[in-house]
Amino acid sequence: MTRSLRTRLSLWALLLFGATQAVISILIYLAITTWLSGQLENSLVLIAEQLAADFYNEDDPFHPLDMEEAAILLDTAGTTPRVYLGEEPIYLRLIDLPGRRGLAQSPTIYDLGIPMWDFDGMPRFEIVDSGTNGDLLMHNLRLSYDPSTILQAGISLRGLQAARGAIATTLFGALLVAVFAAWTSGAFLADRALKPIRAITHAAGATSETDLTRRLDVRAADVELRTLAETFNAMLERIEGAFRRQKQFTADAAHELRTPLANMQARIDVTLSQPRDADTYRSALESAGEEVGRLTSLTTLLLRLARGELQPQDVAKSPVDLSLLLDAVSDQFAPAASEKGVTLRRQIAPGLSVRGDEERLIQIAYNLIDNAVKYTSAGGSVTVTALAEGSEIHFSIADTGAGIPEADQARVFDRFFRVDRARRQGGFGLGLAIVRQNVELHGGTILLISREGRGSEFRVVLPVFR
Repeated sequence: MTRSLRTRLSLWALLLFGATQAVISILIYLAITTWLSGQLENSLVLIAEQLAADFYNEDDPFHPLDMEEAAILLDTAGTTPRVYLGEEPIYLRLIDLPGRRGLAQSPTIYDLGIPMWDFDGMPRFEIVDSGTNGDLLMHNLRLSYDPSTILQAGISLRGLQAARGAIATTLFGALLVAVFAAWTSGAFLADRALKPIRAITHAAGATSETDLTRRLDVRAADVELRTLAETFNAMLERIEGAFRRQKQFTADAAHELRTPLANMQARIDVTLSQPRDADTYRSALESAGEEVGRLTSLTTLLLRLARGELQPQDVAKSPVDLSLLLDAVSDQFAPAASEKGVTLRRQIAPGLSVRGDEERLIQIAYNLIDNAVKYTSAGGSVTVTALAEGSEIHFSIADTGAGIPEADQARVFDRFFRVDRARRQGGFGLGLAIVRQNVELHGGTILLISREGRGSEFRVVLPVFR
């Protein structure tokens, strides 16, 4: 259960709100009960001071305490109910401190059995257990005009204790209500907060290889979840693009494989339909051999593409002299260019060094120069240029051929894509796809600049080896 994010959010809301409410309830309880206790103490002080003033006999300075008057007042005051958190009588008595004896007391004092205390260091307030009447709050007042006499005023704490219990019960009930409200509101808020996540989960569950068109409404998402929704939509875009490219790749590969296989099947069927002479069988085998060679070439290119599905850090790299590599590859095409009447120029700066896989770098140069020579007519030229610019090496293969139509330029690096003039020249449309993969595996970029009828230029940028 605690593995549920909704439950954990609700529990956190319950814990935080419940703890806060509990602290507030305790503070309220302490504040109210402290205030009530203070009011009760103040009431006893007022009663005791008023009685002490009434006891004073100003006509006899030698005996200022009028005991007869005090006895009458104690009897009257002790039997008069006082409303202090309940209708309780006041317990009163006068004590002779040196003799440790009672001088006068209210009638209710006889029921209490309160003993005579040792009054040395007597506290101003104290709580006394009176037995059947429970605890009493007693106030001890030494008469200023007769220091040997102490007036005690007390009241039962039953009312205060009942008030404390009522306050505690009320606050505990409020705490239970608050806890329930915290749980329900926490669950409600968790549901609201998790609603966008459930939408993402639903969209992810509804996504399949046959339906990758679903997207989340980013505008309706909260600010905190908008980034998650945008990331999820971007992931779906990438997955949809990958599936689309994979389907296109599969369809193109099937088409490329089907043609030579169909040619071989038709030639073999025709040859075997009736007895033939040796020359006919030889011709059929030679034709099948050509188609097998075409299939072998296509399989090799597909394997290269498969090996190219790596990350740059997965490719073993070592220092490579790019100047010598470009010169060597150009030397391989020099005879073919000369035979076709194409001028092969080189503007390669010496000592250009990169860190990479030499075989893949050769594939880059080989495919680009091969395309340039293949699609340049007699009398044209192909220029191989390489130079260092800061922390990068720029090399380009430019030709003066027919160029590539603007509508096709965005797709020239796609697998199996060929413009019409390329189809007339043969090939599988995989060379430039391999070139782009190898360039990206080396942390570089490749750019096509072409104008139809004015030639093409492929520019490659690679990091310098230091």
